[in-house]
Amino acid sequence: LQCSMCDNHLWDTIELALLCQDATPLAELTNPCTCAAAEMACCLTSGQYEQVLRNPLIVKSCQIPTIVQELGVPGHEQQLLFLLSAVAHLQLFLQDNWTGPPVEQPVDDMATLQETNEKALSDLKCDGEVVYRLTSKAVLLHSAKTVLVDKADLIRQCPSAGWWTLRCLIAHQQILDNTSASLYDAIAQVILLANAEESKFSQLIRHSKSLQCQWHLEVGHAYLLYGQVKQAEEHIEIAKALCGLKISLAGALGKRTRYQEKDIAQLLVDVDREEGTKPLADEHWCQRMSGQTSHYPKNIALEDDIVLDKIKFTDPAMSQPAISLTAVEQAIVLAQCRLMWKSSPTHKLTAEELTAYIFRVLETKLCWSVCCTALLWRSHLEKSLSRKVERAMMQTQVLVDQFVLTQPEAWQRLLLIHAAGLPPKWKVEQQLAEILMSLGCTDSALEIYQRLEMWENVIICYQMQNRSGQAEKVIRERLAVCETPALLCYLGDATQEPVHYERAWEISNHRSARSQRSLGLLYLRKEMYEDCISCFQKTLALNGLQSGVWFSMGCAALKTDNFSLAVTAFRRCVLLDSENFEAWNNLAASLIKMGDKHKACSALKEALRCDYENWKVWENYLLVCTDVGEREETVRAYHRLLDLRDKYMDEDVLRILVWSIASETQESSRGGLYQKTAQLFGRLTSKIVGNPTVWQLYSQLHRNHYEEIDHSMETFDKALRCLQKAVSSTLQTPAIERDVAKLNGSVKLGVELGQTCRQFAELKKNVEHEAMVRTLSSVKLSLRSLLAKAKKLEDEPVLSEDLTHNVERLESELSFVIDCLGSLKQAREGTVVSQQLQQ
Repeated sequence: LQCSMCDNHLWDTIELALLCQDATPLAELTNPCTCAAAEMACCLTSGQYEQVLRNPLIVKSCQIPTIVQELGVPGHEQQLLFLLSAVAHLQLFLQDNWTGPPVEQPVDDMATLQETNEKALSDLKCDGEVVYRLTSKAVLLHSAKTVLVDKADLIRQCPSAGWWTLRCLIAHQQILDNTSASLYDAIAQVILLANAEESKFSQLIRHSKSLQCQWHLEVGHAYLLYGQVKQAEEHIEIAKALCGLKISLAGALGKRTRYQEKDIAQLLVDVDREEGTKPLADEHWCQRMSGQTSHYPKNIALEDDIVLDKIKFTDPAMSQPAISLTAVEQAIVLAQCRLMWKSSPTHKLTAEELTAYIFRVLETKLCWSVCCTALLWRSHLEKSLSRKVERAMMQTQVLVDQFVLTQPEAWQRLLLIHAAGLPPKWKVEQQLAEILMSLGCTDSALEIYQRLEMWENVIICYQMQNRSGQAEKVIRERLAVCETPALLCYLGDATQEPVHYERAWEISNHRSARSQRSLGLLYLRKEMYEDCISCFQKTLALNGLQSGVWFSMGCAALKTDNFSLAVTAFRRCVLLDSENFEAWNNLAASLIKMGDKHKACSALKEALRCDYENWKVWENYLLVCTDVGEREETVRAYHRLLDLRDKYMDEDVLRILVWSIASETQESSRGGLYQKTAQLFGRLTSKIVGNPTVWQLYSQLHRNHYEEIDHSMETFDKALRCLQKAVSSTLQTPAIERDVAKLNGSVKLGVELGQTCRQFAELKKNVEHEAMVRTLSSVKLSLRSLLAKAKKLEDEPVLSEDLTHNVERLESELSFVIDCLGSLKQAREGTVVSQQLQQ
């Protein structure tokens, strides 16, 4: 197997040709046919995967240990042949499970492999998570994984081996029922080694921006599989920077419906390039695909009698893209779309933004996988829209039908499949079934689920048809053929009997994470919290990447007052899914129970980042900020609650806020807090006019500021006016004279108003007589009315001493106001007489 051209340049050229799916560089080599690796690389770039596997030089994965034992460490070309063999297996597996057309005939390698497909399915189980039962020709993935992962040392001289390993691991993860911690660790290690500046891989692709962009996109998609939004965003941003793309949301006037008369602002995505940045060099395979886009899936038009298929912009130029995107750049826009969907709360506005991104991608058909992914995303977004759900159903059906068509060819379909993030074929069919269920076509959806052996969904369909017994019957028939842990778990789902989950746990030799997960959820619904925690701990010991299980265990721990366990569970949950606002909120609740309110405050900030519109989270944040003394954040939270709930009221928070400002030692901080709090009270009193407590606190806020800092009559006047409105509000309380406690509080408020008037009269005794007369006259009327209500209780047999005393004080304050008014009137009359005498 030794080659006369053992030049490293040759090997790098072969690997680059394979990554770029372009055999042109190989044709420029001297006598390329003399090099077996170059010849096989040409076959791989043209989609002749079966021919490569039939090549006698290709070593079967099961024979690799024997060859190594006999010949020692293989040379560079033999390592490259190992890699090409793994790539051929992986590409053929992806063709049969992701893109089509189906691989009809088994290749010789598959026929002679000792592992059967069933054994491969068993071997591919990971961390207690089983492989999807109908995965086709799983032995191909198993063979690829044997070389790329298990025997990675035998291909370490191949710089691109890490990239193909990443693709193999991602494919493995996507056929599992749940995320796997072991696979995540392996993926993270591959990314770490490949991203090293001095790595052979970095040197290999350093001259190709297109390949660099694809690498970072695939890494971003890998992280999104595990909910690692921040890491994914970093790599997607790198890909955008390499292309010089600027992607932003913008608005333009236009019409969305047929009968719309007035143009209004419509959302669109503006994609442009940095100044001086050239577009990526056109991929060589674009020329090979020219004229073949007619075989791409049809973009179904929206034929609604009201909503237009496309937005009709006022300016026709807005319908034309500013720049033409390459296929890789379209994949970047799709990755940005997926990132936004993963990191944003479920909201109508989020769906509108994602639709704008997808529309930009669908303007031009360049790559089959990118086109299919964009259409699938659009159908997913439209399945909940009554006027677009029919189009979503027809479009998804078109995508399902694509799998069995012979055109385009397999190599064209596999281009950019990893960078676009296309899901396996059964996920597309599952989406079709979900859309049919939303349309009420339960029987059609049931047929699809039964064919896909998605028994959980089959059970749901039967339950919707009130035929739960039929679901149990179908699963028992399958169990009669072969008893598996998965089928036993489905039977447990149908019957809600723990014994089936326990049986699944036993026959799996305690390796079925699904059985303990389902059993724990069953116990949780039955409020058997200790038992469910035990089950959750078992399943998490097998696979620690189950964010939903961590969340459920945290909830059960809260119910049992095991707050330390709850904190641990919710922390693990938010590490896996940083956008789960409920987990952040419950983490804060657990921390509060443990007395760590400052960390609880930080957790609630994260919860608000995930769901900015949830008033309950804002209320929790308000209360915690009040407790920890974050006064500015308390004011901000209260403003937000007024946005979400127009007349939100929490008197205790307002009272603490006013008191805490008065106790602030730094004068500069107190002044700023006073202004912000005064704005809050001003907004609150404009919405809630008749609450005496709010007006009293508003008055106290101004009074404190006057006494400690301001000392201006304007501030004192504000305090007096607010106190007047507080008394006026108490007078409007229905039947207050029948409630001794409320009346006593109102009388005290009247006494406070009278005492404030004494100070007011003293401050203005030499100036502004007219203003004093108006103010005191208004106060006199309020105090008289309040006193009259109090007098109605004089005939009551038993009155509290406190109320009697306060009524006497109120009479005294009223007398002072009357006397003061009399003095002011006499002074004013004397002034008038004096002026007349002078004239």
